Amino acid sequence: MLILRRNHLGPRNKLWEFPGGKQENGENEIACVKREVMEEINLKINSAEFFKSVKKEYDDIHIDLVAYITYLKEIPKIDLSVHDNFKWIEPYEFKNYEYPEANKSIIEKIYKNYQIFPKILDSIKINYDSIYGYDLPLIHSSINKLEKYLNTYNFDFLIHAIELKPDIYFDDAIDINEMFFKISPNYKTQNYEEKLYIEKHLISPSSVVWTCYQNIIKIIQSDLKNFNIDEVKDMKLRIEKALFSKTKRKISKNDFKRFMGRNI
Repeated sequence: MLILRRNHLGPRNKLWEFPGGKQENGENEIACVKREVMEEINLKINSAEFFKSVKKEYDDIHIDLVAYITYLKEIPKIDLSVHDNFKWIEPYEFKNYEYPEANKSIIEKIYKNYQIFPKILDSIKINYDSIYGYDLPLIHSSINKLEKYLNTYNFDFLIHAIELKPDIYFDDAIDINEMFFKISPNYKTQNYEEKLYIEKHLISPSSVVWTCYQNIIKIIQSDLKNFNIDEVKDMKLRIEKALFSKTKRKISKNDFKRFMGRNI
C-alpha cells in the first residue's frame, strides 16, 4: 500500500494520504485517477476500480472524496513532485501514521478487508484446469475479479467474482485453513484437490470462496473483540446472497474485448 506525505503550507500539512487530486472539467473519474497518479508520482497505471466515496466538511473546504483501487505486480520507482516522502506499508501499519479525517473511513475499510482475508491465500495460485462451463467471457471476467481479490484483499472483488458466474463456485472445494492438519506422512487419504494444494499450492476458485467463507464463520464463532461481528456477519450474508443470486450479471464491452485478447 502506497502512502504519501503532504508537503505544503496550510491545513493538513505533513499528514499522510494516497495519490490523488482534483477532477478537472469534462474529466471522468478514471481519467482523473490516471492523470493524478502520473503527475504526483510519475507512474502510469492501466486500470483502477471504485473502492469507496466519502464526503467531508473541513473548516476551510468541503471534499467529495472518491477512492479507487489498483494493483501493481512489481514495486515501481516513485518520483515525487508535490509530496516530500512516501512509504510502502502493509494494512496493519496504518496505525503508525496520521491522516486527514476524510481518509480515515477509507483506511478503515482497507483494514477490515485485510482482517477478514485468510492469510493462507497469499501463497496460492488458481488452478485454471479446474475451471469449465459455458459462457467463457463471464467465466474469464469472474476469475479476473477473483485474482484481483487475492492481490488486493478487497472483499467487493470477491463478491463481484461470485455474482458474475456463481455456478463455477459450486464445484468440490477444500478449506485450506485446515490443510496443515493433513500435511503429514501419517495422513494418507488426501483427495485430488488436497494433493494439488500440498504439492503445487494450486486451488480451484470454489476453494478460494469456501476458505474465505469458513474463515468468516470462525471469526463469528470466536466473537473476537478486534472485529465488528455485525459487519463480519454481513460479509457472510453477502457471500451467501452472491452464490444463490438468480440475477444474471452482464459483462462490459471492454471485458469481452479483454477476454478475446484484444488491446483496449
